[in-house]
Amino acid sequence: MTDRCPAYGVPTLISEIISSQQSLEGKSVRVVGRVDQHDIHTNIVMLSEPNKQNCQIRVDIHLTDTDQYVKGSLVMLIGELEKDDATGEITLKPRVARSVGRMDYTLYCRSVEVLRKFDEICTQG
Repeated sequence: MTDRCPAYGVPTLISEIISSQQSLEGKSVRVVGRVDQHDIHTNIVMLSEPNKQNCQIRVDIHLTDTDQYVKGSLVMLIGELEKDDATGEITLKPRVARSVGRMDYTLYCRSVEVLRKFDEICTQG
């Protein structure tokens, strides 16, 4: 029965996606970022990590509600990472989008660290 459920989306920072593109291709991730650009004709959004410079990922928003993507807004996305064969860049294709405008991004990053440490302890046994 669990084979029919979609992957839950591993909490991942945009900087981690950029630094390890090959190993994350095809993975389901949960990403939080700020909308920098939104092309309404192609349904492509450029999402950046709020506390880092020059750290952007391309997002194909065909499957989600385009009202979530207001320039400057903070959004949380759950979806799959795919590599574009023509350009070679990784694109996030979200199936879930949520506006999280009041989220404390620094606290979110700390909670992701704690979750990873907890998972590591639990898997060691």
